[in-house]
Amino acid sequence: MGIKLLCIGVDHYRMRGERLTSCVNDAKDWKELFNQQFRVHEKDITILTTRRETKATNILNSIEKLVKELHDEDIGILFFSGHGAQKELRIDGAKKLVEGIRGYDSAIYENELSPILNSLKKKAKFISIIDSCHSGGFGIWDKFKEHRLKTRRNVEFKYALSENSPYKPDNLKRDKFLLPRQDNQILLAACASTQLAWGADFNGKMNGFFSYYALKKIKENSKITYTNLLNEIITVMNNDDLNSGKEKQIPEFFYGQRNLFNQPIFN
Repeated sequence: MGIKLLCIGVDHYRMRGERLTSCVNDAKDWKELFNQQFRVHEKDITILTTRRETKATNILNSIEKLVKELHDEDIGILFFSGHGAQKELRIDGAKKLVEGIRGYDSAIYENELSPILNSLKKKAKFISIIDSCHSGGFGIWDKFKEHRLKTRRNVEFKYALSENSPYKPDNLKRDKFLLPRQDNQILLAACASTQLAWGADFNGKMNGFFSYYALKKIKENSKITYTNLLNEIITVMNNDDLNSGKEKQIPEFFYGQRNLFNQPIFN
């Protein structure tokens, strides 16, 4: 059994005014965690952070390469930090918001990744760690200003660009991005579908709100179970002044098998 890791951090975007400052730091920090604490060799780690590396086509090709390289009993881990995406589609006669992630130049949606993940070997495991959000819309800048004034910290948000419709969080059914479709898939999501994912200044360094506390808890106990990790992250995030008020960010974990809840992480 071996771990193969793909870390993606997108700070730079083609669209003006969308630059982030926490996502490359997140990708480097997750890479360091797996390299030092889980002894994943450099040859089994790929990190994408530059404008060229984080183009949507290259991200897709890198995910496909990761899945193809997994043998039985291997664990493939995808980490992504950056803006989310959403678009409205009509599926089986009903409108849905389909979620995605955004590379430097364009978005990647569930329907593009499903064929790749469907080729995953049955005895391999695929874990997605997504530090982005699938929320956004009107009034988002007011939320940003409010949080910055309240916390007196440098903060940023990873909102979702809506491609072809006004933002409608409450009246459309959503397809959760990378929701496990098979028993050998796990999703660690930074927030619920209708929430924002934040980045913030932690001791002079910008990091994703979820990534910072997830990494902190895993470093404290690398054998922690998924259930305990989720509970501990939620507890420490709720104790941070950034997570007060109406705009809470609450992580969610999803599993293909219920018996994974109490297994040690990345095992």
